[in-house]
Amino acid sequence: MIERPIQPSSGYALGQVVNLGEIRNQGLELSLGGVLIDRAGLRWTVGLSATTLDTDVTELEEPIIIGLDDNSQRFQEGFPFGAYFSRTYRVEGAQVIASDTAEFVGQPFPTYSGGLFTTVGFSDWLQLSAVLGFAGGHQQLNGTELYRCSFLGGGLYGGICPQIYEVDGDGQRTPDARIKAQAARDEAIAPWVEDADFARLRSVSARIELPGAILAAIGAQRGSFTLVGENLALFTGYSGLDPEVNYSGGARSGRAELFTLPLARRVMGRVSLTF
Repeated sequence: MIERPIQPSSGYALGQVVNLGEIRNQGLELSLGGVLIDRAGLRWTVGLSATTLDTDVTELEEPIIIGLDDNSQRFQEGFPFGAYFSRTYRVEGAQVIASDTAEFVGQPFPTYSGGLFTTVGFSDWLQLSAVLGFAGGHQQLNGTELYRCSFLGGGLYGGICPQIYEVDGDGQRTPDARIKAQAARDEAIAPWVEDADFARLRSVSARIELPGAILAAIGAQRGSFTLVGENLALFTGYSGLDPEVNYSGGARSGRAELFTLPLARRVMGRVSLTF
């Protein structure tokens, strides 16, 4: 469904949502859990949740171009939803050769995702928990580096975009640097569409039941202290700040990192009391 603009003279300020084609989404969902240890004073549980997603535009008369600068992604029949398209480049001899037309270079939404979780309880006084999230099979447009190289330039000694001035052992510009320099001049996105597979330690927590002496002193029946850390570690080959962030927000089809702040690392403490 696409929001189609309506002439302002109609008196209706918003666009009209219309159905222009068809999209096929299919996948699997898996959830497993179990208790590894269950005995007096110790209980250890683990779990796994995972999903797969295969998405394709199956019917659309004409491509719809969207994304960063309104030209980095497409809804196009026969391709994944919101696919990245760009001219591509290769080096032949001393020349950088560009494709004649924009080609499919990646898809922005994970083909698989999920999480691992575990909880260990020691008697009734301490509980430790952790959640590891993961996703992969997709790409992310590193718009931050794209803009640095395309619009802010590299400068004589590398400047804001040293990638386009990298040299080999003989002092010659590397093929990758030459490709990025040409793509920057053409304002093409292909060299900056990167694999965005990742695993993230989403949360680690420890909950301690407060001793009876402390509870009696404050007149409480029960109480606990919980310490939670969020987004403490990220494991990825993506060169940008964060493969999960999106300049246009989580509810939009357009996806890219563009001077976007990564997910914050946070540590929080909480005291719960029952009187």
